[in-house]
Amino acid sequence: MVSPVVKSFKSGEYLIREEDSTRTMYILKSGRVKLFRSEGKRHFDFGELGPGDVVGELSFVDGAARTANVIASETVEAVEMTPEEFDRFTATVPIWLSAMVRALAFRLRIAVSRIERNPQEYMKSGLCSLLTYFCTAEGGKSELDRSETVKQLQNILRVSPSELDEALRSLQKKNLIELSDKSISVRDLEGLEKEALELKNRLETANDF
Repeated sequence: MVSPVVKSFKSGEYLIREEDSTRTMYILKSGRVKLFRSEGKRHFDFGELGPGDVVGELSFVDGAARTANVIASETVEAVEMTPEEFDRFTATVPIWLSAMVRALAFRLRIAVSRIERNPQEYMKSGLCSLLTYFCTAEGGKSELDRSETVKQLQNILRVSPSELDEALRSLQKKNLIELSDKSISVRDLEGLEKEALELKNRLETANDF
């Protein structure tokens, strides 16, 4: 068995470039990377990943072009996995398991494509659902610690602080939540649930094909 190769990347160095046809996957050992994509002058940040996270897994499995850029935010060490290693592995497992892995990758690729068409709408839908969940998980508590809640939302939704702040303020304008320096107060839990459902239904309709 071939020993895994550990590669080092300097801050600002690309691990993966959008639209590349490479299939290498990386498991991060140390350091952090930033995920983003560009469309003309528009720049979409997808957040950061760190030790233990995996990047490049979709192209690694299905061989399609990369969907985003991955750049080192600091010095990074990552275990490099090649498609040849994946092919050797799939040759040793049952055909049904290999087929299932590839099918899951294909379905995830479709889901990613849908999200890319409406990234802000998907983020807002997720935001409404998460705020609803946080309240119910706290026994119906309507006031959430802003710092801790924002940290959790950013980690789950993989959005920049400015994008999250803008989405929260849009919910405040609809009188669904109230923002203060220290808290996020849910003013209309039922309305928040309804907003999440309407966004979900709108996205499903827009993505029918």
